[in-house]
Amino acid sequence: MKFIYVEIDYEEEIFKELHLYNEEITSFRNKLNKFIDFYMYK
Repeated sequence: MKFIYVEIDYEEEIFKELHLYNEEITSFRNKLNKFIDFYMYK
C-alpha cells in the first residue's frame, strides 16, 4: 500500500510541475506574440 501512495504523490507533483511549466510557456508565447505584433505592424 505504501508504494501505491508514494506513486500517487509522485504523479501529483509531476502534474503540478507540468501545469506550472505550461503556464510559463503560455505567458511566454503571449509576450512573444505581442512583441511580434508590435514590430510587424509598426
